[in-house]
Amino acid sequence: MDPLLVRAAVAAVGVVVSLLVVYQAYRGYLRNGSRAMRALAVGIALLGTVHFLLLLPGGTSPELDIGLSILRQLVDVVGLAVVFYALTRA
Repeated sequence: MDPLLVRAAVAAVGVVVSLLVVYQAYRGYLRNGSRAMRALAVGIALLGTVHFLLLLPGGTSPELDIGLSILRQLVDVVGLAVVFYALTRA
């Protein structure tokens, strides 16, 4: 089986699951008006949806893979910081 196809399938499933979790967190924000739930939804969107979307174009060149890997790591760090904020400050 083609590794790029497997990567795309895993990324697609990750995006769908992540969007379901983000939707639930956003509904919690709308229901309660809680800044923490809004921040949690944003953090999960970065950690899940954006991260997995950045997996899709990979595999076309080594330079692109390195750049996307760095970008994914930066998105993950920002997402974790937002989740940390949601759990401690909001």
